[in-house]
Amino acid sequence: MTSVDDNAVLSRMPVLEGTERQVDWAVRIRETRIMAVLAQRYVYGTRSSGGGALTDGETGRWEFTPANIADLMGWLGAIRAASWWIETRFLGHTEFVLAAGRKGGLRHCMMPPKADAAAVSVLAEATLAPPKVRCTIAEVSVLGDAVQVALAGFDEEANHLLKRCAFRWGGTAWIREVCDNVAADRAIEVALRLLELGSPVRIIDAALRGRAEAQEYQPEPVRRVEVGRSEKYGRKFRLIWTFDLHPQRCRAAARMLRGVKVFEDAAYVGAGHYEDIVDFAAQHGFTIASDAQALIEAERAKILDAPRMTAKPKRAQVQETSAPRPEATGEIDAELHDE
Repeated sequence: MTSVDDNAVLSRMPVLEGTERQVDWAVRIRETRIMAVLAQRYVYGTRSSGGGALTDGETGRWEFTPANIADLMGWLGAIRAASWWIETRFLGHTEFVLAAGRKGGLRHCMMPPKADAAAVSVLAEATLAPPKVRCTIAEVSVLGDAVQVALAGFDEEANHLLKRCAFRWGGTAWIREVCDNVAADRAIEVALRLLELGSPVRIIDAALRGRAEAQEYQPEPVRRVEVGRSEKYGRKFRLIWTFDLHPQRCRAAARMLRGVKVFEDAAYVGAGHYEDIVDFAAQHGFTIASDAQALIEAERAKILDAPRMTAKPKRAQVQETSAPRPEATGEIDAELHDE
C-alpha cells in the first residue's frame, strides 16, 4: 500500500508533455513505476559507484538509500516526455532503473499495463501502416544512444531484416547502439525498411514519427568501417556492405586484406592493420565511422614516438670450399693404356 511519504513523492512529479491521450496513459505508467521502486527499495545486478550513480556490470544487490533514492526520483522527475514512459513500459524493474539513469538498456521483460481505451487510442495514432500488411507490428523507439525495435510477435522475415541492419537481440526487443548522435536517423531508416517489408510500425514520439512520415533522415552509408561489438570481434575493424548493390565486389576486395575474416556481408580485420584499412576505405569508397577512426588513432598513438628507421638487413658471408684437386704426375692412367 502506498504510504503518506510515497503519495507526497507522486504529487511532486512534474506534468508530462505529449498529447492528451499519451499523458493520460503515461501518468498511470509513471505512477505504477514509482510505486514499484519505492516498495522494492533495491535492484539486483547493479551496485552504486561514487555518489549513488547507477552502473551495470558488477553483480550484486544495489540498495536504495535516502541519498540515492533522491537522485533516482530526480532522474524520473526530469523525464517529462510521455512518449518515453510509454516506450519503456516493456522494461523490467532493474532495467527500468538503469534506463532512468542513462536513458538506455534492455534485457528482461515486464508485462505492459493492461491496454484500455486510452492506450488503444495512443497506439493507433502512433501506427504507420504499409499498403499491404505481411509482417507483425514493430514498435520503434530511441533510448539514448540506442535504437529499440520491439515486435508484437515472432516474425522470421522481420528478424532477418533487423539482423541485416546490425540489430542484436536484447531479451525482449532488438537493440542497436549507435554513435555520432544519429540514433534518430537509424530509427527512421529501420522503420522505413520495416514498412517496405510489410510491417506496421509504431513510433510513439510524435516528432520522430513526423520525420518518418516525411522520410526526413540521413541514410547510412552502405559501405562503412566500424568496430566490432561482439565479444569475439570487439577490438577489430568491421567492414560492412549490407544492402550494397555489388556485394561480390566488396567480398573480393576484402579478401585481399591481410589477416581478414570474410563473411557474406561483412569482414573483420585486426586493429594492427589500421593503415591497410585506411587505404582500403579510400580505394573502395568505405566510410570510416567515428569509433573506427578512434581505434585507428589509438593504434597510431602506440608507435607515435617510436624512432623511424629504414632497415637494411646484412647478408651473411658464405665461405665456399672445394675438394682438393689431384696432383699431376705426368703418367697415363693404366686404364687408358692401349692393349
